[in-house]
Amino acid sequence: MGTRQHLAQGGRTSRCFQAFRQGIATAGQCGHCIIGQHPLAAARDADGGDVVPLGIERAQHVCCGDATDIVLGRLATKDDDHMGARVRIHSSPRYLARTLSSRMRFMATDVAHAVNGELRGKNAHLSGATFDSRTLVMGQLFVPIVADRDGHDFIPDALARGAGAHLTSRGGAGGAGGVGGAGAGNARGDDLRGTAIVVPDTLEALRTLGRWARESLSDRVEHRVVGITGSVGKTTTKDLAAAAIGSAMKVAASSRSFNNDQGVPITLLNAPDDCQALVLEMGMRGHGEITRLAEVGLPHIGIVTAVAEAHSALLHSLDGIARAKGELVEALPSSGVAILNADDDRVLAMQSRTSARVITFGEAPTATVA
Repeated sequence: MGTRQHLAQGGRTSRCFQAFRQGIATAGQCGHCIIGQHPLAAARDADGGDVVPLGIERAQHVCCGDATDIVLGRLATKDDDHMGARVRIHSSPRYLARTLSSRMRFMATDVAHAVNGELRGKNAHLSGATFDSRTLVMGQLFVPIVADRDGHDFIPDALARGAGAHLTSRGGAGGAGGVGGAGAGNARGDDLRGTAIVVPDTLEALRTLGRWARESLSDRVEHRVVGITGSVGKTTTKDLAAAAIGSAMKVAASSRSFNNDQGVPITLLNAPDDCQALVLEMGMRGHGEITRLAEVGLPHIGIVTAVAEAHSALLHSLDGIARAKGELVEALPSSGVAILNADDDRVLAMQSRTSARVITFGEAPTATVA
């Protein structure tokens, strides 16, 4: 990438960030203080190229800190929706102490009620959730996902690591049927050890539980819920937004690129009880996915960075990609704010698909933030 391209990319990021500042102030009576009083420092990436922002490690909250350096490695554009970023965080000790120290707290009975599942075993105190037994923290809810590998096979490992409870679609005799062939007849003793919540479909239960978590946070986050999508730049924009809001209040942000049907609900379930804002990255592999994610996350502010070739093999054309990405602005309430890239014609055209207020950014003379 040449010097001019670097400067252009940095300029677009800066204008998007300014538009975001304006958008979140517009969405409520936040004023400019939402950005805090400490300027966000930046640094070059590992090869001395792009100017890059803070990377948010894990599902974590960033609250009223004073991060001193922002470093995030350059992201590949291909399949960006499912790429994780390698990051380094340089900050004051006071900031480091504020990485994830608390997660949403709830009871196993709350989970069973929210997902209309059957509680097996004793009630239990829970704190957050995960679908990866390798990263499980004691007290979390374990959600086995049936995909290329059946997450139910990792329930014993999750329990050994201290899972407070787990979902299962292997209900045993009289239990709920399973997905992917994991029905009542396939029950294993391990699946009902400890505290289990039996559901027909663990992925659908996770989505339902994510929506429940979002609604539980409504009184605290109010209008400060940001959804971000685009073929490129989502993760960088998400990290910038989280760092900015985090300089003034507690914010929960998507971990790495947790931006799909599993990642968005997990982000919400791992948000601290007292978080005041949410920043949710939303990816897609086809039509309808962002609509589903918006139904879970209920964003009030939507940012669309760009429409590019990253998903053309899945959606056949740039127009198809634009239709799918535009589902985010369609989901915004009329009291919300859509922040759109004025230099991308397909993104700019999305303003006709929302009743929310529109703020644009870019080099175009008609951009709100130019």
